[in-house]
Amino acid sequence: MKILRIIALMLASMILFCGCSDEAKSRKSSEIPETSEEITEEETEPEIEPETEEITEVSDDEKHYYMDGFSFDIGTALRRYNGAHADLFDYTFRLINDVYQSSMVGVAVTEEIRVSASMYGELFLSAFGEEFTDTEKSEYEVNGFDAYEISGTSAENPIAKMRFVTISSSKGTLLSFMAIYLDKYDEQYAEALQAILSTVTYDESAVSETDEFICPEFRIKAKGKWSISYGDDKSVYFGYTKADNSDEMNSLVSIEADSSSSRLSAEQAARYCYDIYSIFDGGTPGHEESVIYGYNVYHITYRDSEGHCYENYFFETNQVLYEVNIVLPESIFDELIGGVTELLEGLEITNPDLL
Repeated sequence: MKILRIIALMLASMILFCGCSDEAKSRKSSEIPETSEEITEEETEPEIEPETEEITEVSDDEKHYYMDGFSFDIGTALRRYNGAHADLFDYTFRLINDVYQSSMVGVAVTEEIRVSASMYGELFLSAFGEEFTDTEKSEYEVNGFDAYEISGTSAENPIAKMRFVTISSSKGTLLSFMAIYLDKYDEQYAEALQAILSTVTYDESAVSETDEFICPEFRIKAKGKWSISYGDDKSVYFGYTKADNSDEMNSLVSIEADSSSSRLSAEQAARYCYDIYSIFDGGTPGHEESVIYGYNVYHITYRDSEGHCYENYFFETNQVLYEVNIVLPESIFDELIGGVTELLEGLEITNPDLL
């Protein structure tokens, strides 16, 4: 998940960055107990003066941004920022009147998972909640889209504040804003973010997203609540669209084709899968043979100790080994398996069973 991967670094570096201003140093010095140890001049950190770069107005061309179907307007309070940590996000901004130049807003779009805003917000809290105190969260709508907001104070640096706002489109694509700033700018950043949110739109027709995966060995179309999460030259992965809980988010359907000369036979691949499951600390795997898509199929099933259901199908032509994998939490297996079956009924084997 793009933004969850980068926020950890962002938090550590920006919270430290916020603490480097003169104001931060003067405030923190009052909290540091006196020590009897002598501090030499060489050991004393040099004072850091506030930045004095010229404050300029933002041109109209710099106010409007478009990202994977989303669009928003930064208004007049923010401007583009391309300094330290800017490469962690798709876009970064800063308040025009932030004289200490120690605050930042990062913006990113996440497509790897398709979840509701509240689900993504809870993922953020579970991953980074301990980094903050006085955490507040709220759920609301932004121009018809569900949004989730989290705010708090750095546990390491009490003058560093955080705001995280994420918005989920109708497809579950996420537009997220991450702001780290000195508390003296709390009101200004709140106003700036609200101004941005009021302009957010999403145009599904602007997203060049296909619902069909095609490779030399097979083709398949997304169907129902299952959308393509990832695909390469030999495999495709489907995720549950706009999941509203961790069970839906952790559901997966994948199809892989192996046409290499070193590939296993379908029976060998099934045996290997069965042996791997047998090592795990769960129930005994099951196995059966059947005919699907006109091919003899080896079917391996397994339920692990954490409540996940695995269904693996192996079959082959003279040229290709195919593997279909289904991972569903046991708690919603009966609810989702029907949709998975409908999805897989559309699988078309394009590599003929010929030499």
